Amino acid sequence: MYDSLNRLYDRFNNGFEHSKYLELVFAEWALPKNGLVLDCGCGTGELMENLFKYGYDCTGVDSSDEMLDIAREKLENSGYAVHLVCQDLSEIDLYGAYDIVFCTLDTVNHITDKRLLKKFFARLYNFIEPNGYFIFDIKTKSGFEKASGQHVYDQDGDVMIMSCDFGGVHAFYDFTLFEKSDDGRYNMSTDFVEERCYDPKDIKTMLSASGLKFIGRKKYGDRLIYCYSKVFC
Repeated sequence: MYDSLNRLYDRFNNGFEHSKYLELVFAEWALPKNGLVLDCGCGTGELMENLFKYGYDCTGVDSSDEMLDIAREKLENSGYAVHLVCQDLSEIDLYGAYDIVFCTLDTVNHITDKRLLKKFFARLYNFIEPNGYFIFDIKTKSGFEKASGQHVYDQDGDVMIMSCDFGGVHAFYDFTLFEKSDDGRYNMSTDFVEERCYDPKDIKTMLSASGLKFIGRKKYGDRLIYCYSKVFC
């Protein structure tokens, strides 16, 4: 997933403002002001970089070693000490628990097997502190419909062509990247990504089975942001 785009991921994904996302989340729900945070599907560490600025200690989990290498270099260069773990989220197995867990930017949609998503939610319960929170989002059906077709993006001479075929449940993305070299020639690489459009009713059912309690939901552009908690009386 994104193998040939890892190095340029942030540049072609710069339309998403992590700082505004967090401002909305913190304004909407009374989350702990400090403590330990886990970022599931952390990618290149953009969300964690913003969370560090809020004063949190962060751990990131991702299935891509290359993404984690980029995140490590970025965060260490900014002076942050971060713990990064390479794991499949459906097999998540960590030491300790966290005050807040984030899972953002299509990470849930990337888990296309319902059984594996349900397994992820169930396993994650064990790594959330009592009265801790789980914040995640899913892309809406309208978001997938907007992504359908072919789109061309140009970033400083590097060009990415994204083609999306959305059939109502599964979305199949083909990426073609033309990266300009120093001698003016272009190197071409390709990638393929599959995502799933989840019905909010299915999300509710899976989270209820995990033992987490629904706190609220907020629409943010083409995403639905959810807040759940591991409530202990």
